[in-house]
Amino acid sequence: MREIKFRGKLIESDDWLYSQGIDIRGNIEEAKLVYRDEETSDTWHYVYPETLSQYTGLKDKNGVEIYKGDIVNDGIRKAIIEWSDTTFNYILNYIGWCDFDYLSDIMELEIIGNVWDNPELLKESD
Repeated sequence: MREIKFRGKLIESDDWLYSQGIDIRGNIEEAKLVYRDEETSDTWHYVYPETLSQYTGLKDKNGVEIYKGDIVNDGIRKAIIEWSDTTFNYILNYIGWCDFDYLSDIMELEIIGNVWDNPELLKESD
């Protein structure tokens, strides 16, 4: 069973907050994450709802946790980590390719950014 974790970009400082707690009251526009300092803090922080993403339970070749919205490189192409509602699985959506691949051989993946902080990486390679 994978560890359930979330991240979101803080409205108050534009920093990333990683947490095991999430609270959505009514709708996604009111998303909040809780920062848990050794499971003792109950302080809630608002995050930009569009940046709210969940941990895949996998790590890249450098041991960095992979979240939905991360941009990865497989040594040849760039891809975005996305969730497939039809297969209930995380997939690689290759940038500039009509190709999807399941996160099967993640040993070769390296996180190079994410869709919010590095939108320039979404452009096709020349």
